[in-house]
Amino acid sequence: MATKSTKTTAKTKTASKKNQRRTKMPVWLIVLIIIVAVVILILTPTQDPRMVVSQADTDYNVMLCLPANDGNYIYHPNYWLSYSEEHEQAQWVATVLLAANVLSPNVERSDNFIPDPDIPTKSALTSDYTGTGFDRGHILSFASNGWNQEAGDASFYMSNMSPQYPNTNRNTYERLEEAERSATVQNGVLYVVHGPVLTDGPYEKIGKSTQISVPKQYFVCFLDYTGDTTKAIGFLIPNDNVTYKDITRFAVTVDEVEALTGLDFWPGLPDEDEQKLESSIDVKAWDLSAFNRQKLASTYGYDLNNLEASSAVSISYKTPETLTEQLLYFLYRNFAQNKIDLMALLGL
Repeated sequence: MATKSTKTTAKTKTASKKNQRRTKMPVWLIVLIIIVAVVILILTPTQDPRMVVSQADTDYNVMLCLPANDGNYIYHPNYWLSYSEEHEQAQWVATVLLAANVLSPNVERSDNFIPDPDIPTKSALTSDYTGTGFDRGHILSFASNGWNQEAGDASFYMSNMSPQYPNTNRNTYERLEEAERSATVQNGVLYVVHGPVLTDGPYEKIGKSTQISVPKQYFVCFLDYTGDTTKAIGFLIPNDNVTYKDITRFAVTVDEVEALTGLDFWPGLPDEDEQKLESSIDVKAWDLSAFNRQKLASTYGYDLNNLEASSAVSISYKTPETLTEQLLYFLYRNFAQNKIDLMALLGL
């Protein structure tokens, strides 16, 4: 004869089995969830579906400035970027600089640092830098965009900021930014890519609302691909709070920058040109002098009173109207970064 304790145990086991049967998710529901997740992943665009790109009939190809990646392109007036959610800053910022633009007087500098509204998962905040001892260092400088108020203001998006030591930001990196504008005047058109090196961690982290990686170094690459001669050069600038006056000591081939960062610059070049330009450098072929508007204009034959500053590319954002456009924009805003992270994890 079973005791009361035995009966109770049996009833408990029976109830437990019933609960397991009730809480166990049906196979068909699991399959449905997987299918829905895959469909969302496939349909989600990694580039803002509202973006419409157009270019004037010129002797340069503005799209050539973009490094190869998964399509995670975000456009702001006069520059593109690809955002790293892991490090809370752009992994690269690319633009086409025109001599007439960099020779034009800069507009008033707003210093209005604001979060980037076009980052699906939101960018860092200016308060994340408060009290850290690091500058909100422009990846692409205000001065390169300062010929136009809209472009200059857009350079203050927090996605275009990186934690730089004061001496790095205000001296060494600024020195390279000046050389960039001098080289633009020298060559008329310059393709430029800036960015933090995000492949040599671990990194110190700062931030209250987000965790921002402090890069150990930055890369900058120039490409001159107009006119009779072409050339390219790269730089690897340490973020170490030391002032370096001679930036040529940091000159490297573009191939070296690619090997370190894992990025592929100027994939739109013919293979033969890309291999030749990226594998060697001639520092003496570049005007890397401190930027002097009057002197450079005189040296390279520009009339400062008759400059035609203009955007290298025209971008507009179309308002989603149809149900399909609204759906794609919803998916982009909510799932794009997840898709980008997954593709990066899978090496796609």
